[in-house]
Amino acid sequence: MIDKEIRRGGGVRARGTDTPLRTAVPLEQVKAFNSKVVPELFTDECSFQRRYQYIDTSDAPPFLVGNDALRVDPLEPYELHHPVLRGMLHTTSSRGPQPVLEDIHKIWATAFEKHLGISRTDLPNYKILIVIPDLFHRVTVQHYFDVALRMMGFCAAMCHVESVCTAFGAGLQSCCVVNVGDRCTSIACVEDGVSINSTRLELAYGGRDVQDTLLRFLRCIDFPFVAATVLRPLSGSLFMNPPPPCPALTRACTLHDFQLCRM
Repeated sequence: MIDKEIRRGGGVRARGTDTPLRTAVPLEQVKAFNSKVVPELFTDECSFQRRYQYIDTSDAPPFLVGNDALRVDPLEPYELHHPVLRGMLHTTSSRGPQPVLEDIHKIWATAFEKHLGISRTDLPNYKILIVIPDLFHRVTVQHYFDVALRMMGFCAAMCHVESVCTAFGAGLQSCCVVNVGDRCTSIACVEDGVSINSTRLELAYGGRDVQDTLLRFLRCIDFPFVAATVLRPLSGSLFMNPPPPCPALTRACTLHDFQLCRM
C-alpha cells in the first residue's frame, strides 16, 4: 500500500512538472506598461456594446426584473432592489418583510410568464418546488411558502435543499456540491441522496466579492479602465466570465471527476 501511494505521488508530481513554471512580472513593470496604454472606446459596431447596452425604458414600465433590471441606465428614475441577500430576506430599517415579499412575487411571476410561458391566471393549476439553501432559516422558508400559496395561488408547494436537488439534477447519488453565488458560497456533501448535516458550510462571500477584489488589484497596477465597478452593468459584465484555465492546472484537475453547472 505504501509503495502504491509513493508511485501515485510521483505520478502527480511528474504531471505538475511537465509544464515549465512562468516567472511573475514585476509590479513596477506592469504599472509602467499600463500607464502608457490608451483605453479603447466602444463603438456602435462593437459586439460587447450591443450586448450590454442600456435597456430602452421609453415606455416607462412600472418595474423590471432579472437582467433587464441590471441594464437600466443609472440616470433613469428606478431604484434597484435585491430582495434576497446571502440566502436571507434583505430587509432594512426602511424596507420591511412585506415590500421584499412583493419584490419576490414580481420576480417569480415575471419569470414564469416570460421564460416558461405560464400566465398568472394559470398558476392555480400548477404545483411548485422551492429550492432552499442547505443552511436555511425557517422564517425565510415560511415567507417563500406565503408568496407561492397566498400571493401567487399555486395549488400545492414543497421545498427541498439545493445540494440534493443539484445532485439529482446531475444524475449523481453521492457528491460534494459547491455553490458559488453572488454574495454567498455554500458547501454540502450528499450521500445516497441525503445531505449530511456535519458537512454543511456557508461562507459570507461570493462571486461579486471576488470581482470587487479583482478590481482593487487592477487599480493597484494602473488598469486603464479605472472607472470600472461591479455595480455598473456595462463595466461589471467584463468580469462575469471567468478567465481561461491555467495550462499548469488543467491536467491536475483531471485527477478528480467534477461537473460545472451554471445557474
